[in-house]
Amino acid sequence: MKHFIVFSLLALFVWSGSTYAATPKKKIKWYTLEEAMKVAQKTPKPILIDMYTDWCGWCKKLDADTFSHDGIAKYINANFYPVKFNAEQKEAITFLGKEYKNNGDRTHPLATTLTGGRLSYPMLLYMKADGTVITAVPGYATPDQLEPILHFIATNAYEKQEWEEFSKNFKSEF
Repeated sequence: MKHFIVFSLLALFVWSGSTYAATPKKKIKWYTLEEAMKVAQKTPKPILIDMYTDWCGWCKKLDADTFSHDGIAKYINANFYPVKFNAEQKEAITFLGKEYKNNGDRTHPLATTLTGGRLSYPMLLYMKADGTVITAVPGYATPDQLEPILHFIATNAYEKQEWEEFSKNFKSEF
């Protein structure tokens, strides 16, 4: 009987530990571009567009390492309308009253328009609630690299100071 109790307690301990370890990290609530534009008109916040492709390894790493980071996910959800945008999707998208259709090209015409033709994946586009592009940042970023950029945009610091000054004085919240 004593062995049964010890075994039961040990099993409970292992089970509870594995349940804790399997608890998912904070997730980002992703929008379509149309959804983000609609909610941004009601409650203005910047829009963060994660422009990716299905074949892009660095895009997958950005999802796995950076967007799954609890602090990054929480900050993005609170301060942005995040959009996942497959730059090679076939679906038509309406943006600022204009419909963008992919007529069989590899790259969606809206991806080309938003980036000014400077395509690189991953690409994070930061946009005002009215659809004006603030900046586009190409390439993979770690949570430590992305955090100051998110704050720079979300706090509108880009309107008052240069990135070099802001980043030099930035203190992480994580």
